[in-house]
Amino acid sequence: MTYTEDEVAQVKLPHRAGELARVASRLGEANINIHHAYCGVEPGTNAELLIFGVAEVGKAVGILDQIATAARGS
Repeated sequence: MTYTEDEVAQVKLPHRAGELARVASRLGEANINIHHAYCGVEPGTNAELLIFGVAEVGKAVGILDQIATAARGS
């Protein structure tokens, strides 16, 4: 089996309809292509995480941080 390691961007969002679509749209608007995505849980808290494999991790992290901050405020 062969494999590669890459950096990924992750975001913790509320569990509600449309969150994945909203995040994917924002990344698309910034011309960030999503190569792969998956979900997981944060150890200790079981908070849901979305994890994205993208070419521009640094740029994606900035956008995802803005989205998470806005989600916490709503």
